[in-house]
Amino acid sequence: MFSLRFITVSISVLFFSSYMSFAQPPVVPGQVVTPVSVKSVESPDKKNSSFDESKFSPLQKQFFHAGKSGADWLYRMNTVKGRFINGIRPSLKVEMENESFLHQATAAMALARAGRIYKDDRFSVRASQAILLLLEDTITDPKNSSARYTVLPPQILDRQLSAGLLLLAIHELANPKADLLDSGEQLANFLRSSLSDTTTIEKEIAADELDGKGCESAVAIAAILKSNQLRPAPWKTDVAKKAIIARWNAWKTQKEIAPYPWRILALHEAYKTSSEKPYSELAFELADRLSSMQYDQIDPRRPTWYGGLKTVSPQGVELMPGVMSCILAESFAVACLTAQLNGDSARHDKYMQKLAQSLQFSQTIQYTESNTLHFSEWFRPRLLGGFHNSPQDGDLRLDYTSHCVSAYALYLQVCSIGS
Repeated sequence: MFSLRFITVSISVLFFSSYMSFAQPPVVPGQVVTPVSVKSVESPDKKNSSFDESKFSPLQKQFFHAGKSGADWLYRMNTVKGRFINGIRPSLKVEMENESFLHQATAAMALARAGRIYKDDRFSVRASQAILLLLEDTITDPKNSSARYTVLPPQILDRQLSAGLLLLAIHELANPKADLLDSGEQLANFLRSSLSDTTTIEKEIAADELDGKGCESAVAIAAILKSNQLRPAPWKTDVAKKAIIARWNAWKTQKEIAPYPWRILALHEAYKTSSEKPYSELAFELADRLSSMQYDQIDPRRPTWYGGLKTVSPQGVELMPGVMSCILAESFAVACLTAQLNGDSARHDKYMQKLAQSLQFSQTIQYTESNTLHFSEWFRPRLLGGFHNSPQDGDLRLDYTSHCVSAYALYLQVCSIGS
């Protein structure tokens, strides 16, 4: 016979064990997040001697540090193997699976741009390493040794888009090495042949996703023209011009807005190279269209929507804006640069105001010291600086932060801050 005391103790032990099992983090599929030192969040060069912040306006200082914090997050998410972590699910404390080449290339491009603008060698070095690793996933064309494209079949990974993003990443570096530029020329040669194939234009169907369909040709055109600055070749401007003209009507009429930043960038690079007004006029037309899709007035019922992108469900219900609003920031920033080249101060001021509003919205979806206090101290560095999907979705995905960091860096470039 068991004594009453023994039964009581047994029940207590069982209850305590059950409680402890519920208190542990849930076991879910995916790679558990590795703890990071809190010190690693702090930049080793917190007061960058390259910048005199006393000359910044309060808004410039705010955006400077928000963008730098985002770039620091990208830097920390690049592992010892050279790959970026695809994202983090804070509610489960696990890393996202299903690595994407496009997200990796976009992150390398954003970090390279941040390194150039912030004059931070850490970012530039790590971006270079990421690009070199991505180049290992490419091969030279067996029929043309001067062309290079990604190894994966085109049914799995679009070769035009992946080559374009990789070429852009190379030319966002502050001082790309000769071997990278050589590989970049091979990518450019592949893009030359892909853009010359006009039979694919009808298949370029846009979709409202950050890396969705419809971006391929615009990314390729922008990349070729960008590469022309360090590796000039007469064919580059000629191919880009013909490719833009062939897609002119589609770019003017398609309603999907996800490709807008890339198209405006391609038009900007074309205008910078040729000074032909039609390029800048179409860029402004697309930017003006986006202007009407922004919450530019503060609504007391939903003040956090200010500066965000207007989106509507199929049922006609307004949806809470999220990270897709970075489309606005990237587009307005490039439109500002185009207006500067065009000497159009009125448009510049208009787009600058729109850009500031969209960046202000983006700060409502950035993890900061103040909104991560409820997370464990060991886990907080995995979040700080990253941009999540929306005010109601805290998941961090690599491309979310990449696009936001790119937008902040472009803002600083508009303000003539950095390289």
